Amino acid sequence: NVGTFQIEIAPTEVAYTGQNLKEFAASVVAGAIAAGHTSPVFLKLDHMRMEPKRYRENAEQEIQRVFGVIKEAIDAGFYAIDIDASVLEKSPKEVTDPVEQQRDNFIVSARLVEMTRGYAREKGVEVALGVEVGEVGEAYITEEHIKAFLSNLKEILENSSKKLGWNIKMPEVLAIPSGTPHGGLRNPETGEALTDVTIAFDLLERASVICKEYGMIGPVQHGASKLPIGLFHMFPDRGVTEVHLATAMSDIEIDKI
Repeated sequence: NVGTFQIEIAPTEVAYTGQNLKEFAASVVAGAIAAGHTSPVFLKLDHMRMEPKRYRENAEQEIQRVFGVIKEAIDAGFYAIDIDASVLEKSPKEVTDPVEQQRDNFIVSARLVEMTRGYAREKGVEVALGVEVGEVGEAYITEEHIKAFLSNLKEILENSSKKLGWNIKMPEVLAIPSGTPHGGLRNPETGEALTDVTIAFDLLERASVICKEYGMIGPVQHGASKLPIGLFHMFPDRGVTEVHLATAMSDIEIDKI
């Protein structure tokens, strides 16, 4: 009754749950069969994140490490992958020019998009890709940052396409910070979810328009698990293409244990 949804796991979750991607994929399919689920099962590798310290020490080695996990995910049947190089962005307090602030992000993102598209092409599968601008939970991202990131990402991919002789598509979705951290906003003393929250719906709506200008589907909302239910209709109304509810799902499972 919920329409299309996907089951996601991030590398950090792989680590603390003690399972690899193939085990996770098998568990999801087994659960779908047991539940009598008859629709397609979609798997997503979320937040395939670069590690800034490793990147500074050896950039190529870190890129290859991330790509290795991406290949493992595709081989396991994950056909949606979120590439997160936003952690490489420079501090907006130190670098005010949007292009320079985003430079490491769009260069590394473009490299990983190219590599991932190429691997999927070799395997004969279609993979939906996401990229990120700004750290989830932060509030400094503007339209100028989004445009600086996407315009340069597109330019790099177009130049690579000409060299390789095949078209490297832009990613399908773009995650931006809209005011909610992972797990939602909580009272620091009680841990209860806050209901009085401010979401940057105007920025999400504008990001949706910008994404379409660059051949993408639209923006992604992270950290929606603890938002008031009355806000959820506003995400599709503003052009948001994907809403993440991982913490809410985890809470349901823990409550049942």
